[in-house]
Amino acid sequence: MAFDLETLFDELNEGLYLVNTQRVIQRWNRAAEKITGYSADEVVGKRCADNILCHVDETGTPLCVTRCPLADTMADEQPREARVYLRHKDGHRVPVKVRATALRNE
Repeated sequence: MAFDLETLFDELNEGLYLVNTQRVIQRWNRAAEKITGYSADEVVGKRCADNILCHVDETGTPLCVTRCPLADTMADEQPREARVYLRHKDGHRVPVKVRATALRNE
């Protein structure tokens, strides 16, 4: 039985996206579409720092300008987990737990 990473990525029940070293979104799975309301076509190729999802902490402070878990993980390669809120395409806030892990092509 062949292992198909693309199918696995899309069939996960958890929202997952991958970015490159410039934080440009490279992959966006179906669960991410469902959670955020944004299709892959709307976000792939855009920088997460363009604030598409407007990640904020519990006080409403924007994480892209203060303490972005993804940027911190990319800087020191230490995995991180944080409870944040994102803005759904329809405008409402969605509480999520984010996990950032650095993957390297070697």
